[in-house]
Amino acid sequence: MLITGREIIQEFLMDNYQDIRKELRGITPLKYGVPYEQVFNQLWHYMFAVTNRKVVEAGMFADPYDERRPYQGFISAVWSPSLYDLSSF
Repeated sequence: MLITGREIIQEFLMDNYQDIRKELRGITPLKYGVPYEQVFNQLWHYMFAVTNRKVVEAGMFADPYDERRPYQGFISAVWSPSLYDLSSF
């Protein structure tokens, strides 16, 4: 699963990263000098959250807010910077 997810994300970023950068060039943080990489990182988390919500709605991922969950809003996960290097784009 990790390899499949990595391949999907890598392909998406290779196909879309520069277009996203062009589309975002006029937003306020960039106008005020926030480095694009930091802006993209923040926006990526929002995009990922929306994607996760859609995947949960489709029944493909556990709902972290399901009434049967002992810890509402929490599904344990592990992330490491070594899993993916965005600087390669």
